[in-house]
Amino acid sequence: MDSKLKFFKIAKELNKKYKQLLEDNEAHIRGNLNSMSLISLNKETPELGFSGIKTEQTIIKKIEQLKNKKLGRPTPEKSLQAWIIKKSLENNYILPFGNNLKFITSEMALFRQSDNKRIVNDILAFDDGVLYIIELKSDRNMKRLKEQVDNFEQIIKENISLFSELCLLNNLQWDEKSIKKVIVWPFSKNARYTFKEVDDKVVEYGYIKNDNLYEFIKNEN
Repeated sequence: MDSKLKFFKIAKELNKKYKQLLEDNEAHIRGNLNSMSLISLNKETPELGFSGIKTEQTIIKKIEQLKNKKLGRPTPEKSLQAWIIKKSLENNYILPFGNNLKFITSEMALFRQSDNKRIVNDILAFDDGVLYIIELKSDRNMKRLKEQVDNFEQIIKENISLFSELCLLNNLQWDEKSIKKVIVWPFSKNARYTFKEVDDKVVEYGYIKNDNLYEFIKNEN
């Protein structure tokens, strides 16, 4: 296993070991390249948490402290992200849109070789031998979203072995070539433009929120 994935492996093991405790506290442990993060999935504090964690003991201590974390008005994107991740964890890591997209990780960040720019991906998923780059947006900013998915595609291509090992860590077999890009943004019945017209390699889902529930509609145009 790539040594860079050390904390991804530990996070995976701890998520399994403390599954019920984490569910009761509406949280999950996210692996990062140099440490772990404890992340809230509660609708009042979505994506809030503690970072820079390196031990199991600290995780346990922080779970209790997570209840006392305070957040102002949650942003729509963080609320959406937390809801999607929570639903996937409740359903054997299968995301609540797509046919069988399996959640791998979120907020993965690496530095691009060409300019040393830090690039972050909202959600990384997998299905049928293909890696899926998923970006979430609370507005229909096509230019920004296309830039984000394209940037992380470049990151993957620069780090093929790392992402292949990450898939294997999650019992998934990637062919080290197949990548698809997905954007999730507000559904618009009368959209003037779609990704189909700009980049037919990008899969588009529109979401509709009712209270704290989301419905996802794939653009088939």
